[in-house]
Amino acid sequence: MQTVFFIAMTFILYFLKCNEQLQRSTKDLGGKFVSMRDIIRAYKQLRRIQLLIQDFNVGFSYHIFVAKLFCITNHILLTASGILIFESDPAVASMGIYLGGCYALMLEELCGRFRRFHT
Repeated sequence: MQTVFFIAMTFILYFLKCNEQLQRSTKDLGGKFVSMRDIIRAYKQLRRIQLLIQDFNVGFSYHIFVAKLFCITNHILLTASGILIFESDPAVASMGIYLGGCYALMLEELCGRFRRFHT
Protein backbone atom coordinates (compact mmCIF):
# COMPACT_ATOMS: atom_id res chain seq x y z
CA MET A 1 0.00 0.00 0.00
CA GLN A 2 2.85 2.37 0.77
CA THR A 3 4.40 1.64 -2.61
CA VAL A 4 1.20 2.67 -4.42
CA PHE A 5 1.04 5.86 -2.38
CA PHE A 6 4.69 6.63 -3.17
CA ILE A 7 4.15 6.04 -6.89
CA ALA A 8 1.03 8.24 -6.88
CA MET A 9 2.83 11.04 -5.06
CA THR A 10 5.79 10.79 -7.46
CA PHE A 11 3.38 11.03 -10.40
CA ILE A 12 1.66 14.08 -8.93
CA LEU A 13 4.95 15.82 -8.14
CA TYR A 14 6.31 15.17 -11.62
CA PHE A 15 3.09 16.45 -13.19
CA LEU A 16 3.21 19.62 -11.09
CA LYS A 17 6.86 20.15 -12.01
CA CYS A 18 6.10 19.73 -15.72
CA ASN A 19 3.07 22.00 -15.47
CA GLU A 20 5.04 24.73 -13.67
CA GLN A 21 7.93 24.52 -16.11
CA LEU A 22 5.54 24.66 -19.06
CA GLN A 23 3.77 27.73 -17.64
CA ARG A 24 7.09 29.48 -16.98
CA SER A 25 8.44 28.63 -20.44
CA THR A 26 5.38 29.91 -22.26
CA LYS A 27 5.46 33.10 -20.20
CA ASP A 28 9.10 33.68 -21.23
CA LEU A 29 8.14 33.45 -24.92
CA GLY A 30 5.73 36.39 -24.74
CA GLY A 31 8.21 39.07 -25.85
CA LYS A 32 9.15 40.37 -29.26
CA PHE A 33 12.09 38.87 -31.12
CA VAL A 34 14.27 41.66 -32.47
CA SER A 35 17.64 39.98 -32.79
CA MET A 36 18.94 36.65 -33.98
CA ARG A 37 20.02 35.82 -30.42
CA ASP A 38 16.41 36.22 -29.21
CA ILE A 39 15.17 33.94 -31.98
CA ILE A 40 17.75 31.26 -31.14
CA ARG A 41 16.89 31.53 -27.43
CA ALA A 42 13.16 31.17 -28.25
CA TYR A 43 13.89 28.17 -30.49
CA LYS A 44 15.83 26.46 -27.69
CA GLN A 45 13.03 27.20 -25.24
CA LEU A 46 10.41 25.75 -27.60
CA ARG A 47 12.57 22.67 -28.15
CA ARG A 48 12.86 22.23 -24.38
CA ILE A 49 9.07 22.46 -24.07
CA GLN A 50 8.61 19.89 -26.83
CA LEU A 51 11.02 17.46 -25.18
CA LEU A 52 9.34 17.95 -21.81
CA ILE A 53 5.94 17.13 -23.31
CA GLN A 54 7.29 14.06 -25.10
CA ASP A 55 9.00 12.86 -21.92
CA PHE A 56 5.77 13.26 -19.95
CA ASN A 57 3.73 11.43 -22.60
CA VAL A 58 6.16 8.52 -22.82
CA GLY A 59 6.45 8.15 -19.06
CA PHE A 60 2.83 8.48 -18.03
CA SER A 61 0.64 7.51 -20.98
CA TYR A 62 -0.48 4.24 -19.33
CA HIS A 63 -1.16 5.96 -16.01
CA ILE A 64 -3.33 8.55 -17.70
CA PHE A 65 -5.18 5.84 -19.62
CA VAL A 66 -5.85 3.83 -16.45
CA ALA A 67 -7.05 6.94 -14.59
CA LYS A 68 -9.47 7.77 -17.41
CA LEU A 69 -10.67 4.17 -17.57
CA PHE A 70 -11.19 4.15 -13.78
CA CYS A 71 -13.28 7.32 -13.89
CA ILE A 72 -15.40 6.14 -16.82
CA THR A 73 -16.05 2.73 -15.23
CA ASN A 74 -16.98 4.16 -11.84
CA HIS A 75 -19.21 6.79 -13.43
CA ILE A 76 -21.15 4.16 -15.38
CA LEU A 77 -21.39 1.65 -12.51
CA LEU A 78 -22.43 4.16 -9.84
CA THR A 79 -24.95 5.98 -12.00
CA ALA A 80 -26.50 2.77 -13.35
CA SER A 81 -26.75 1.15 -9.92
CA GLY A 82 -28.20 4.35 -8.49
CA ILE A 83 -30.92 4.38 -11.17
CA LEU A 84 -31.68 0.68 -10.68
CA ILE A 85 -32.14 0.84 -6.90
CA PHE A 86 -33.87 4.22 -6.79
CA GLU A 87 -37.30 2.79 -5.92
CA SER A 88 -36.09 0.47 -3.15
CA ASP A 89 -33.60 2.82 -1.44
CA PRO A 90 -33.71 6.45 -2.64
CA ALA A 91 -31.00 7.68 -0.24
CA VAL A 92 -28.39 5.18 -1.40
CA ALA A 93 -29.47 5.63 -5.02
CA SER A 94 -29.11 9.41 -4.88
CA MET A 95 -25.67 8.98 -3.30
CA GLY A 96 -24.67 6.63 -6.14
CA ILE A 97 -25.92 9.07 -8.76
CA TYR A 98 -24.13 11.93 -7.02
CA LEU A 99 -20.85 10.00 -6.82
CA GLY A 100 -21.23 8.96 -10.46
CA GLY A 101 -21.55 12.62 -11.36
CA CYS A 102 -18.46 13.40 -9.32
CA TYR A 103 -16.49 10.80 -11.29
CA ALA A 104 -17.78 12.35 -14.52
CA LEU A 105 -16.54 15.77 -13.38
CA MET A 106 -13.23 14.26 -12.32
CA LEU A 107 -12.86 12.69 -15.76
CA GLU A 108 -13.55 16.01 -17.44
CA GLU A 109 -10.98 17.72 -15.23
CA LEU A 110 -8.46 14.95 -15.89
CA CYS A 111 -8.93 15.14 -19.66
CA GLY A 112 -8.73 18.93 -19.57
CA ARG A 113 -5.49 18.95 -17.57
CA PHE A 114 -3.71 16.44 -19.75
CA ARG A 115 -4.99 17.79 -23.07
CA ARG A 116 -2.29 20.44 -23.12
CA PHE A 117 0.43 17.80 -22.78
CA HIS A 118 -0.55 15.88 -25.91
CA THR A 119 1.28 16.90 -29.06
